[in-house]
Amino acid sequence: MAPLSITSQNSSNLTFSEFKIQQRYTIESGAKTTRIVIDRNNLPASYKYYCAPKINNSVFLVANISGWEKLSLIPGKANIYFNNTYVGNSMINPETSNDTLEISLGQDQRIAVKREKIANKCTSKTIGLSKKHSRAYRIEIKNNRNDLVKIKIVDQIPVSENEKIKIEIPNKGSAKLSENSGILEWDLAIPPKTLKTTTFDFEVKHPRKLNVVL
Repeated sequence: MAPLSITSQNSSNLTFSEFKIQQRYTIESGAKTTRIVIDRNNLPASYKYYCAPKINNSVFLVANISGWEKLSLIPGKANIYFNNTYVGNSMINPETSNDTLEISLGQDQRIAVKREKIANKCTSKTIGLSKKHSRAYRIEIKNNRNDLVKIKIVDQIPVSENEKIKIEIPNKGSAKLSENSGILEWDLAIPPKTLKTTTFDFEVKHPRKLNVVL
């Protein structure tokens, strides 16, 4: 049986939503599952690709939905469809304080991201009683799609909680830096069939007797 569009009223509290169906409908008897549409809403959404190549080179399309706080949602798992195709499931948390609700729409293999060390800029030196470690990375993003894509690239540099360990950032490119977390974020617009490259590097200085793992 095809999904039925029906009118409903609902009320909710912190743990459940109750929908009061305003019209009668008939469901065929038997063990077959019948899906009923009890409510339908259209909400504005903006789309952006996301990748954290330090962890995984995969690129995901993320929908940022606004106006969701007006709905009677409760935390739980949701099945996600994009362009009428099932792309997986996601956890919905309406208790978040964010203005937008982020939902992943799955991986797009037509956008390739590669992160690699720049070998000639990765060194470790001992200077007197101190050590200095230099690290540099190159991130390449290839847009193999036929349209422009907007993508957020996220990486991270070390953050020191020891005053004897100093972090310096000679180059962060066009990234925005969060001083507290060391998170680097690039918001890039990449034309179709185009390769874009960005780099960043940092230095860690500390007393020679301290063991620092990078």
